[in-house]
Amino acid sequence: LVFGEHDEGVASVLQYMGFIEFRVGNHERARDLLMEFIRIRRDNDNKSDGDYVNVLFTIGNIHRVQGNEQEAWQCWSEAHEVFKVLGLDETNPKTAKIMHHLLKMDAKDGDDDDKKK
Repeated sequence: LVFGEHDEGVASVLQYMGFIEFRVGNHERARDLLMEFIRIRRDNDNKSDGDYVNVLFTIGNIHRVQGNEQEAWQCWSEAHEVFKVLGLDETNPKTAKIMHHLLKMDAKDGDDDDKKK
């Protein structure tokens, strides 16, 4: 199907629109558009590029801003895993360090929350 529900061209447009919405502060709309990008990529079994990683990372950031810590960690964790599998950690060490730090920091925050209960 051309421009069907699994079309990669549609995914690219959704990514672009989602990032625009994110930049202007429309986080709900951005998350919805970017999640649809992720759905298309998963349905097509196409997680093998930096765009997939970047979109997941951004969705994690949106969840974090909205106070959804667990969802943020899940997105960041998957993004980091794909990032490593693609070998992007070797060519982008600064980004790898940031991702690792966020996961480590978020895990530590979760430990602190557990201690408060």
